[in-house]
Amino acid sequence: MACCLWGKYAEQLEEHLQKSNDSNVVCLIRFAKIGFYKGDVQVTNAFDASLIQFDPEFPETLALKLRVSNDEYALALTDTKREKRLRKDHTVHWNNVEIKSISEIMMAPVEEGCKIICLIECMDTDWSWFYFGHNSCKSKALILKSKEGGILFSNEKPLFWCTSCHATVTSVAPKYKLHMFVKDDTSTCKLMMLDSVRKLIVGCEAEELWDGSYDEIEDPAYLPQPIRDLVGKSLCFGVTLGSENVANGSDVFLVSQVCSGDKILQIE
Repeated sequence: MACCLWGKYAEQLEEHLQKSNDSNVVCLIRFAKIGFYKGDVQVTNAFDASLIQFDPEFPETLALKLRVSNDEYALALTDTKREKRLRKDHTVHWNNVEIKSISEIMMAPVEEGCKIICLIECMDTDWSWFYFGHNSCKSKALILKSKEGGILFSNEKPLFWCTSCHATVTSVAPKYKLHMFVKDDTSTCKLMMLDSVRKLIVGCEAEELWDGSYDEIEDPAYLPQPIRDLVGKSLCFGVTLGSENVANGSDVFLVSQVCSGDKILQIE
């Protein structure tokens, strides 16, 4: 079964392999994404929501290593560190990138940035419209149900686990993570827009639309009015075509820039 890690997860794997003398590495992925590509089952990280551990100290880890020979399933990297550094340092100048159709980006042969002009059909309510992010590093923070050594009362602010700092934190705030179905004259796809470009189309911070509750959202189909108002709008999105799209066939594209209709004319 194929396993594809991209972005910071691929960098973590590369760093671990360079430090480890063991060719067999047990990789534990929490909140992984399981899908199909060209008829085969594939496991990958779910954008920045996944958590990854290498050689965790579990009895199952040792048992698995004992069952596997040293060379049969050795991990190997397909991209060199230099190539990844070049891609990371590459800055996309959105004023200069080409406007493409959705059908073109679905069949794109290379990783690149481009613009698409499309209509927002609806929001994907299988996902929450926000997540909690650590105010210091901006990374995803997972809520802990109870404080260390005690029970969390209803009037107390819960502790969170920062997935980047690997520590418990309390300074968190809601951050946008919108999943949108969009279409043009050629096809449809899904766009994911993170907090970094939220104000360009929503017009306010996620915390302003948050009801203040740390409980799990009971009705994910309910969306704040400013988000519902996005449906039916035609916009120009600057999207990043990553390895998950080009190599693995994902139809979810990350939004890196947003332009309204008047800005499209200025750009072109």
